Amino acid sequence: MKGFKKNSMKFDQYTFFAQIPAGIISIIPLILLHHFYINPDLSGLMLAILKIKWVENVTLLLIFVLVATELSRQVSKSLLETLYFKKKLYLPTTNMLLYLNNRITNDKKQLISTKLYKDFNIHLPNTKEQEKNELQSRKKFAEAVALIIVKVGKGKLVFARNIQYGFSRNIVGASIVGFILSAFDVFFFKKIYINNPAAGFSIILCLIYLLPIVFSKLLVNFTGNLYAEKLFDEYLALP
Repeated sequence: MKGFKKNSMKFDQYTFFAQIPAGIISIIPLILLHHFYINPDLSGLMLAILKIKWVENVTLLLIFVLVATELSRQVSKSLLETLYFKKKLYLPTTNMLLYLNNRITNDKKQLISTKLYKDFNIHLPNTKEQEKNELQSRKKFAEAVALIIVKVGKGKLVFARNIQYGFSRNIVGASIVGFILSAFDVFFFKKIYINNPAAGFSIILCLIYLLPIVFSKLLVNFTGNLYAEKLFDEYLALP
């Protein structure tokens, strides 16, 4: 419980733009299930989605959205950190500082290194140190980036990039949740409550949800690199 409370949702601009939309996207199969199961009239589908007629109680709707939002966030966090980021050691912000990474110039890396020493008395690993022990170098870079993030704070441009980056990460988790729910819808409408149009919509949703999952690494790396570049730019611009 302590871990969950520590990572629980905070209601701010980031939450509303990077997290909640992903949560809403993940529960579309529930809307589909409720609409077709309660009212099989296909013509009312869009109206049901737009007006959320499947829920009369606004409080219940909010609960569904918030639970789906937190679930999507936790799924994306667990998946991405396990498969791609490896406990933050392979985040775009960390990768960008490695000498083998050519996303930014070596001169810019040197400026970042010099400013980090000035601000925090931290020495970043040089080329030879990185070649000798890349894992230890990544740990030092990750620690340095954490300090940079605190130092920059919510800069206007970097915060906008962070929202884009966060949404791309959360949409991966939302797509996994949505895919599972859509797969259940397919089974439900094929085997339990026979409804071919509903099953067809569910199959289409499965395919749509698969796209962010299949291209998840490309998606998070693209937005992550944009965020990292802006973060370092704003850090270097600080006095």
